[in-house]
Amino acid sequence: MIVPVNSHTNIAGNPYTIAQSPDRKGERASVQEDSFRFSPTDLTPEGNLKLIVQTSDQQLLARLMHECVDCGKVTGLLSLISGFSAEISPAAYQNIFSKVSDRVSVTLDGEVLVPKPEELASNNGESSQPAKLDVALPTLGVDKLHQKGIKGKGITWAVIDTGINASHPDLEGQVIGWKDFIEATDSPVDPQGHGTHVGSTIDGTGKASDGKFVGVAPEAKLVGVRVLDADGSGSFSDVIKGIQWVVEHKDEFGIRGFNMSLGGTSFSSYKNDPVAQAVEKAVAAGLVAEIAAGNSGPSQGTVSTPGIAPSAKTIGALDDKGTVDRSDDGVARFSGTGPTKVDKLQKPDLLFPGVKITAALSPGSALDSPDIPHVGDKYITISGTSMATPYGSGVSILMLSVNPDLTPQQVKEIKTRTAEKLADVDVTRQGFGVGMPEKAVAEAEALLPPAPPAPEPPVEPQPPPPPPSQGEPGEPPEWLVAA
Repeated sequence: MIVPVNSHTNIAGNPYTIAQSPDRKGERASVQEDSFRFSPTDLTPEGNLKLIVQTSDQQLLARLMHECVDCGKVTGLLSLISGFSAEISPAAYQNIFSKVSDRVSVTLDGEVLVPKPEELASNNGESSQPAKLDVALPTLGVDKLHQKGIKGKGITWAVIDTGINASHPDLEGQVIGWKDFIEATDSPVDPQGHGTHVGSTIDGTGKASDGKFVGVAPEAKLVGVRVLDADGSGSFSDVIKGIQWVVEHKDEFGIRGFNMSLGGTSFSSYKNDPVAQAVEKAVAAGLVAEIAAGNSGPSQGTVSTPGIAPSAKTIGALDDKGTVDRSDDGVARFSGTGPTKVDKLQKPDLLFPGVKITAALSPGSALDSPDIPHVGDKYITISGTSMATPYGSGVSILMLSVNPDLTPQQVKEIKTRTAEKLADVDVTRQGFGVGMPEKAVAEAEALLPPAPPAPEPPVEPQPPPPPPSQGEPGEPPEWLVAA
């Protein structure tokens, strides 16, 4: 039995670090395999526990679901990870699970929190340079790709976040699909604002700024998946439902990958982390996963989950100091630092610009706040690995637009292989280094199969030669005369 202690989590940028479930074998010697500990803060106002239950035994899974319905409620089927979410009393938990602890994994269904506006704004202190997205793109050569017409056409990406405001001028016509796990709205909304900023960094057209604050892949399309409410709060199970929905609808919308600028502190292996498991399943299904490293750096072991998932491209924040001069670039102090706490995996994988990024504002949202620097009435400037991750998503989109046959594994391999290391920066801070969009796109094109040779022009059939002349009537034939 996995032993939950506490499982509150946060979107990349939130400084709250409250423990999730420890590893099955336990990071604390006092934790026993057959025990179950929780704090009063883990209980709902009704005194219940919110749980995620997993087992590979489908008959047992069905039985446990029925038992949870009888004494509480099942809040979601999480088929992607062979599980379900439920809300039951502590006593019911003991009655249902005490005899199957060797066959079932149970974790607390933790809370996911969006950072407060003042916290996002405080990260801007990393640089004294003016607000920019127009600097972040040429810093890594994305503007040159745009000049070549490489803008992400034909690729669709999912944004699993607080929602998305599709009425913003930069996002008009860019959002082609929508799913709301919070309020079941029929059309895209974003009362919090985080997802709108993320989405426009990926594919904003820059319409409201005459092209100044254009996204990395402005000809791509988005599918918005809302898993957090107006206060920026959600649950692990809702995040998993969002990933699961993207997997189930990827062919319908042509989704090639997803962005999750969210995460939380984990004390378990990715093998026991339900959200990290969902990411692994999604990548295995053919989707590219771009995940924020979190903003709890610079101490080691601060990469958030699900960025601990091996198959994810986990993105840290580059501070380009507001200049296109690469020599002054460095890792943002807040950027999550590896290795992963339990599995000791090298993370983050890559760095992309994430300091003072100017992108779309969702009017009237929580981020439409005096604490947040505004650029006119259409844009805001904030910092975090939440802002670096959509830059990484945009680069993956550009790669897929020139070579749609790339697998998620190839996308990750190319991006990490073509990255450039920052001098005198430890691998735990930068991973493979700064992503290089131009090199990555060139490598993606180089993997295209050679064009088939042009077909040979058809050979016109030749008429048969005329028969030998027989001469005029009464004359001998030519062959006889020649003889």
